[in-house]
Amino acid sequence: MSFSVADLITALYPELNATSSADLCFWDSDALYAWAAESVRKAALTGMFADHDTTIPLAGATSVYNNPVNHNELLRLVAAGALLRRATAAELAAYSDTWEADSGPPARWIADYRGHDLFYVYPTPTAGAALEVVLSRFPADVMATSPTVAAPQTFGDYLSTRMIAEARRQDGDGAMPEVADALDQEAAVYEQLFDAFWGQP
Repeated sequence: MSFSVADLITALYPELNATSSADLCFWDSDALYAWAAESVRKAALTGMFADHDTTIPLAGATSVYNNPVNHNELLRLVAAGALLRRATAAELAAYSDTWEADSGPPARWIADYRGHDLFYVYPTPTAGAALEVVLSRFPADVMATSPTVAAPQTFGDYLSTRMIAEARRQDGDGAMPEVADALDQEAAVYEQLFDAFWGQP
């Protein structure tokens, strides 16, 4: 499932008293794309852009790994076909006084280890193995040169609502703050649904 933000913007022209990008009197296409991109990034925090990544193999004697590109949150790790249990450093310290030096088949992992860029696998693998990561990822930025969003069409309705709300919120002759406020409320309902469906408990 996917849709094009370019198509959404074209459909919005009548709402913005225009017939094309050339006669968007009070805004421009760049602003509409920027508002769409901001809304996509916000929605990604719910976990709606889940992905399966197999690009990070485990290596022997290595316990710390870089998170996948554009990751928002790691959800599941599977090493050599075995599901690893999520843990914290405090839990591993309670489990073993020597947890940072322990080695063997991986059984647990720590997310955002010492920052948002790394994760930790415990115990330290003694040999290489395949690693599968299920994660929430930030999609590529929406822009005129890459307008496609891999999401249900309902999400396109949300982006349209957000773009019109932002357009009508801007100071100037095209401003309609009451319309912007009403559309904010509509968009908030979408966001609640996204969070209920994709958000983490």
